[in-house]
Amino acid sequence: MTAARSGQALLERALPRAAEIVADVRLRGDEALLEWTERLDEQQPASLRVPATEIARAVLDEPARSALRRLARAVETFHRAQCPADISLETIPGIRAERRFVPLRSVGLYVPGGRAAYPSSLVMMTVPARIAGVERIAVVSPRPSPALLATAHELGLEEIYAVGGAQALAALAYGTETIPAVDKVFGPGNAFVTAAKLLVSSAVAVDLPAGPSEVLIVADASADPALCAADLVAQAEHGPDSPALLVTTSASVADAYTSASPLRASGPSQPGVPGRAFSAWIGLSAGPSARAMGPSAQTRRTAAIAAARVGRRATRLTLARQSEKRESIR
Repeated sequence: MTAARSGQALLERALPRAAEIVADVRLRGDEALLEWTERLDEQQPASLRVPATEIARAVLDEPARSALRRLARAVETFHRAQCPADISLETIPGIRAERRFVPLRSVGLYVPGGRAAYPSSLVMMTVPARIAGVERIAVVSPRPSPALLATAHELGLEEIYAVGGAQALAALAYGTETIPAVDKVFGPGNAFVTAAKLLVSSAVAVDLPAGPSEVLIVADASADPALCAADLVAQAEHGPDSPALLVTTSASVADAYTSASPLRASGPSQPGVPGRAFSAWIGLSAGPSARAMGPSAQTRRTAAIAAARVGRRATRLTLARQSEKRESIR
């Protein structure tokens, strides 16, 4: 089954339970929010809102802080360039037409936290919201990690709630005694979060429902195996339904990647994240005729072959990842 079909099946199974949760939180507010959190996460936060003192205490070491600031600057550069300009002009004497871009008053940002910490997700949502001029930014995340809290502190965020899942989406959409409703909800999540987004979309604006992450890296002999591994890990850590594949024309790149044990070992150690997700790879031999075409042409041919074959070989590739044996497609 492909990742897309697998994701659709998960979503369909999640919808009935998500509907139950959303309806309950809408009806009973904080009480239902805490009950569902304890039932699903097997623990209840000391308070729904993370205290300001706890956020202030969270710190990043200097390398992490420096990387975070570089990321924030890069995100700001990209999004600031996209800011549209207001238009005001007189179309005919006495008639003025305008187009204005007005920021949302409030947004809710969902940051996953079940399998790993995703501070980069918080950066990529907060910075554009700040550029747009959003007044209120509320963050929800199940069991927010110290890294996430430190990132929030670095970004100047104060409204953080230790709750996740469909119940958090319902709280943002309809509001509870503790969590005021927002104008729009952003952020990725599992099938239950996506199902909840669809269910609350008549009450609050939502971004696009997120599906499983998929990445296919096509590399020739000039590729850096360590960077390939890092990119694959960044996607594979999203969960077992997130395929991460390396297709390469170079035996040396394949060998170097598969021996990159420090990167593979540094992946999230949380339960539920399969080791196979961090060792996804496949070697592709394009044959002598392709080698004669030169690196760039060879890589283009590699990409074409991969695109044609990866879809119908998804099950075979999954088995290859599980066994960590290299397979050549000829």
